[in-house]
Amino acid sequence: MNSEYQLWKEDVEMSFLGSLYLLEAEEAGSAAEAAVPDDFWKPAHQIIFSTMRLLVMRGIPLDLVTVKNELLDDGNLEKAGGIGYLMQLGETVPSAKNWEAYLEILKQYTYRRRCEKYAKQILSLAFDDCENSEIETYVEGGLPKSTRDLSPILFKDVEMTESDTAVPSHSPFVNAISGGGGYVKGQVSVVAAGTKGGKTAWMSNSAL
Repeated sequence: MNSEYQLWKEDVEMSFLGSLYLLEAEEAGSAAEAAVPDDFWKPAHQIIFSTMRLLVMRGIPLDLVTVKNELLDDGNLEKAGGIGYLMQLGETVPSAKNWEAYLEILKQYTYRRRCEKYAKQILSLAFDDCENSEIETYVEGGLPKSTRDLSPILFKDVEMTESDTAVPSHSPFVNAISGGGGYVKGQVSVVAAGTKGGKTAWMSNSAL
């Protein structure tokens, strides 16, 4: 494929994932909340990021051992490229300080893939036997703001009963400020963060 039309960058995806190994807990949390699995084109990278994000949300530090064990427990280690590939991610990242720059590039390619998907849908309508009004409505509607599916954050070992008042968040900070040990039933929560701080992704995943 011509680089002009390339829809992903392997080195950028690897660098962002490698950065998560090296960031301090708070910054790793910000990075994990700011991205979603569909920001990665390579299936192995989607698996690795989903695992890293899950660990962060459970308050578990990210390193080669924790990520490897989680992938192993879920039966996804080989799909993620194996232990050798996990080590390679940490060794090839130029600088963890640049994770925001890597994220911005990831988002640019995510948008390109969304545009490609939308264009293919329009072409499909154009060549299908459908009414002109249907095509016109679809085209004039414009590119959807989001065509990505946000994968829900999975809470492991959580069993709810009628008497429970909250779902554990696996985040000591969230558990402490909620007053109920997690996501309190019927409670309104306010999430504040700076631009690209991951507010939408965090709330969407929480709702899912």
